[in-house]
Amino acid sequence: MTLPTPDTLELLARLALVTAGFLGYALLAARWQRRARRDSARLFEQLDLALMGLRDLADGVAALESQLRDLAGRLETQGEPPASAPGATRNYEIAVRMARNGAPAGDLAANCGLTPAEAALLARLHGPSKAPAAPRAVAA
Repeated sequence: MTLPTPDTLELLARLALVTAGFLGYALLAARWQRRARRDSARLFEQLDLALMGLRDLADGVAALESQLRDLAGRLETQGEPPASAPGATRNYEIAVRMARNGAPAGDLAANCGLTPAEAALLARLHGPSKAPAAPRAVAA
């Protein structure tokens, strides 16, 4: 039996390294493939959840549209809003008079049936002006 030559040993070593490289690459590719399948499955699960949420939102929008149509129909059947009651105009006139006499907004709201915002506005518009005193002329 003859011993292999150094060239043959070098060739066998290179062949073993190339085979080990291919084997390592094959194992790595298999791992990547498993990860890709797992990630794809997760992605599809999340996509399904998102689609279910989107369907729920679409159903909610459809329900709101239906309610809006119902409300619009009711509004059309009611017709014109009723004219304001004559007493309301009288209360407003009284509130304006009270504001001109310096009544605070709280009194206007309590005695005339106004909302606090309306009373505050009347007090500001019709209340006594709080302008600063005019500067006096200095004699020289």
